[in-house]
Amino acid sequence: MAVAAEGLGGVETLPEFRRQGHMSRLLRQTLLGMAQRVDVAFVSDGIEGVYEKFGFVTAVSEGHLVIPVRNVERAAGGDLGAAVPEARSGSSADLPAMIRLYNTAHAQRPWTHERHPGWNRLIPSTTWKPGSQTLVVRSHDTVVGYAVLAGRAFGDPLVSLTVDELVAADAAAARRLLITIARLGWQMRLSEFRVLEPTDSLVGRVARSMGCVYQERFMPSGGMLAAILNRRELLRKLEPELRRRATAQQSDEAVRRATTGRPAPR
Repeated sequence: MAVAAEGLGGVETLPEFRRQGHMSRLLRQTLLGMAQRVDVAFVSDGIEGVYEKFGFVTAVSEGHLVIPVRNVERAAGGDLGAAVPEARSGSSADLPAMIRLYNTAHAQRPWTHERHPGWNRLIPSTTWKPGSQTLVVRSHDTVVGYAVLAGRAFGDPLVSLTVDELVAADAAAARRLLITIARLGWQMRLSEFRVLEPTDSLVGRVARSMGCVYQERFMPSGGMLAAILNRRELLRKLEPELRRRATAQQSDEAVRRATTGRPAPR
């Protein structure tokens, strides 16, 4: 169910005025005003160790897909030696298509910001850091999928392969990208690679069909945070839904016991 909330872009004070209590006063005054309108406040990228002092807690977990190279190899027919057709390294010219694909796939997801046409958060290449590596897949001269691989410093040991983003227009494009990345892992002699995409996304569904696990954790501080401003009012609004879910769970448990004679696993 939907719950009305308001967000904070952040609080900042000039360096010469810091450590004088201005940030605390600004936050408290802002939260008091928000509490008159909504029951929940959130901040999408909180400073570590700060917002917890004002009642905020981590609200969104961080997770990633762990995909064994061998599983992708089986899905590809047992050959990772051959290059995937229409897959190549990306460039800045591909950014408009990458932005469009990202917004289509993720812009409506909770805690996600729509990317504007001029977005470019790719890490540039420098002397000792190669920056972000991008891969794109084309179909009829149109970019239908892309992957952004985490950069590594020159000389770093090849012990892991992480994909920061992997977005595709359809399952076929997602499959080609996963095979391309698995081929990189095979060349690096790695047994698995990580993809920082949600398990219920298109890429997540394709990866699950190949065989993967999803690892999830909550950061102890910082990141996407939320605070309950009016606990009693919020519980009053949530109570009907919580009771409905509790009743449904009890019904499911009764059916399971009747059919199997065993309780649900914990």
